[in-house]
Amino acid sequence: MGLKKGYYFSVDAILGLSIVLVGILIMGSFYSNQQETTHLTYVADDLIEVLSTVQISDVNNTYVQELIATGHITNTNSSLLEQITKLWVEGKHTRASEMARNITEQIIPDNIMFSILVDGGVVYERTNTSSNVLVLSKELVSGMETGKAPKGSTARMYLTGIKSKETNAYVYFGGFTGQGNVTMSITDLPSDANITEMEIEGDFGASFWLEINEQLCGSFVPVAGELAADAWDITSCNNLVDVGSNVQNNFSISFTGEMEEKYIGGGFIRMKYTTETLYENKTLGNQKIYLPGIDGIINLFSGINIPGTLNQMNLHLHYFSNHSDFSVPLFFSFGDVQVYNDTNSTTPQTIDIDDAQLSSLLDYGELSNTTVPIRFGFSNVSYLTEFVGLADVMLVSDLSGSMEFCMNRNDGYETDWVWTNFNFPDQSGAAACGRKWERDGNCPSNAPRRIDVAKNASKAFVEALFNTTGNRIGTAEYSAFYSSGTYVQQPCGTNIQEFPGGIVTQESLTTDQIVLENHIDDMAVWYGTCICCGVNRGMQVLQANSNASRIGSIVVMTDGDANQECPEQGNTGDLDGDGSSDTARDDAVQAALDACALNYSVYTVGFGPGAYNGTMIAMACNGGSYYSASDMDTLIDAYTAIANQIRVATMQAQTIVVSGNNITSSQIYPDSYIEINYTPTYNPVEFGEISVTLQSDQFPNCSGSWYISDDLTIVDSSATSYSAQHWTDLVRVNNQTSFNLSYFGTDYTSLGDPYLAYVKPESFITGINNITIVSADEIANDTFCSTNNSLIYTAMAKSSVSYGTVLEREEGCNWFVEFEDGGNATLAVPQGYAGNKTCSYTGSSISYDTDDSYDDAMYRLLEGLDFDDDGRTYFNFDQSDIGFNVITISEVPYMWGPTGVEVRTWQ
Repeated sequence: MGLKKGYYFSVDAILGLSIVLVGILIMGSFYSNQQETTHLTYVADDLIEVLSTVQISDVNNTYVQELIATGHITNTNSSLLEQITKLWVEGKHTRASEMARNITEQIIPDNIMFSILVDGGVVYERTNTSSNVLVLSKELVSGMETGKAPKGSTARMYLTGIKSKETNAYVYFGGFTGQGNVTMSITDLPSDANITEMEIEGDFGASFWLEINEQLCGSFVPVAGELAADAWDITSCNNLVDVGSNVQNNFSISFTGEMEEKYIGGGFIRMKYTTETLYENKTLGNQKIYLPGIDGIINLFSGINIPGTLNQMNLHLHYFSNHSDFSVPLFFSFGDVQVYNDTNSTTPQTIDIDDAQLSSLLDYGELSNTTVPIRFGFSNVSYLTEFVGLADVMLVSDLSGSMEFCMNRNDGYETDWVWTNFNFPDQSGAAACGRKWERDGNCPSNAPRRIDVAKNASKAFVEALFNTTGNRIGTAEYSAFYSSGTYVQQPCGTNIQEFPGGIVTQESLTTDQIVLENHIDDMAVWYGTCICCGVNRGMQVLQANSNASRIGSIVVMTDGDANQECPEQGNTGDLDGDGSSDTARDDAVQAALDACALNYSVYTVGFGPGAYNGTMIAMACNGGSYYSASDMDTLIDAYTAIANQIRVATMQAQTIVVSGNNITSSQIYPDSYIEINYTPTYNPVEFGEISVTLQSDQFPNCSGSWYISDDLTIVDSSATSYSAQHWTDLVRVNNQTSFNLSYFGTDYTSLGDPYLAYVKPESFITGINNITIVSADEIANDTFCSTNNSLIYTAMAKSSVSYGTVLEREEGCNWFVEFEDGGNATLAVPQGYAGNKTCSYTGSSISYDTDDSYDDAMYRLLEGLDFDDDGRTYFNFDQSDIGFNVITISEVPYMWGPTGVEVRTWQ
């Protein structure tokens, strides 16, 4: 066949071996089968060795030269085995067989039979006899596989620009911004920004007017109430906003209420806009944070986020506070450290506190990578400030027959069930007859009547809740109701109806402690236990006399078991877990759930051994708690604990209440700012990244969750916290504490109240993330949480994909793509593709050729820009924005296969 170089020796060895084999066959009677097998093995192994090591360039064979000349062999550096295998897997079986014959016929003796197989398919075989001796030798050829072309391609795809992206810009108000008219500003909206939506959201203390750049946008009336936010669509005012580099937009809020109502308990103005800008050009590591302008009384509780290691900080204050009219000090603090104090100024002040002074007062290490509370306001103003309660509480008490029992008994000892005439308490002059319990004797001094214990506890409740002015209490005492004529018995005749709605007596919401205590003293025991009646009446009173600016609660006490249903609750399931459905117990639970659905809190107290605690536990909801009481002391303790819990949760703690001329107007000018320099915790923007600012859905309570796509890298984020007149106390994400106010001090009244709490990027995980946000007025006294809290975050998205898997084709496709903004486009990929193949990435269909490198790269690019996996990419782009690179690869090791090649020999 004509070999070159040292391969002559290999072939000579094989030829010599063939002579030996001929001799062996002639002298076969002298050798055993084992010896025959051994020599056939040598032949098989040597044939594999020659085919796998000899290159095409080392062979002088007419047929091989013909294959080179006709282009069927393009790589003369490949081995004989690789080339035979390549022809075979490409489907060129005849050429592969002929090449194998030409190479092997000259070197294998005629009396030795052999075959060459690729992936089990016979490439070439010499046979004319059969033998019981069969020897195999195998070799793997990488980069080839039957049915796969040894030549392939891989592509990468990227965006050189975008037609538009949809993102958000925010103007934030502090945790408590007051008291007076407020001005905030924003700069550097991209010059091509097209504002598509605008809204204002916040906890506003009174009705207000909104002006944008001194032009009226509209008037707004808040209704959400405490620890809640109202939101209004102000997209119609987007023409009042100017865009462009260094263009400042001012948003001014002018309140119409009294001074103590002129505040914002957290909130923002959000502008959703589209832009071609890949990422906002913000100077990384430097921020100038402007303080809100306040015209009224300087009373700012807020915070600043430091998303890295704090290096330098400067404070610029521009304000007016005329101390000739009063001597109350004005101070500014970071955390619990006062960095500025003014006791005597009488003219507008411009104060600059540089880094040298601030770094000597503050521990920058403690302020790094967290939210720092800031406070700008008056100190020692206790005579100007009072804690105003916002609680409306209905005290719902059991007046069933067992409340006449002595505390040490549960069987009606020394009591009689009698009928008596009475007038309905809520129906003037209506006479009726009802059943009640009357006592023939006195209870022991150490075990008084339950009703007397309940009266004492109710008075303790009133006293505790009224420790904060502004709270109101009403009562509803329940027994039972029956239809007329149900129990006809002398001397009552036929006019028998026990208490419409099951309510014996009631008192509407009031702040008059004497009226309430007299009412409590007059409570008397009757008959029946309609717990749902009491809860329903409590709801009715709150709905009629309270409003969204106050916090409603119902406190329910019983010493027994519910024994009467209410038509208002309809058919219910087994709500208390006793195994029975639609019972009086279930109606009691359903009534409580109905109240909680109206955002009232329900607290329950099981009093004495006869109380069915399963019902009372199931009734406590919406932040309410269950208490069990067995005697006078524990009942008073339970009532007092509930009253204090409600009182603390509803205190309006950050508002200055102005009386007379005790304080004059003061003002913060909106050019006041805090400037920080820090080393960020995240890397600068990399090539091929696009920034986007997103907001999660609002969390339903103190805890919530949201999903983060693995296609996004979060670089900055903050949790919003509507703490209103209370303080943002704690923020925890995925069990990692992001903010804890108590780190800065235990006296919350001297600390700032952040609306935005910084969350470190490393706190997040791909997939579901969990968050907890807690408000408080002091340590261990949490208040209710707002249902309007959310997470606002900036993330980076990759606008490119790297080279992918080596694929067989590089043809291209006409893509139909849908975008998140509602648009769509038909894109030729690559540009200039004129074929008729179609691909799609839409909400209803995702289809492409998985063996085409162009299609594979385009799909991976689109899938990475689809953050919510809805079949629509977040960014809008067109044909000219798509760039690509394709690499063609031939015979790459391990691209396919490996393919098994086998030589069989026999005689």
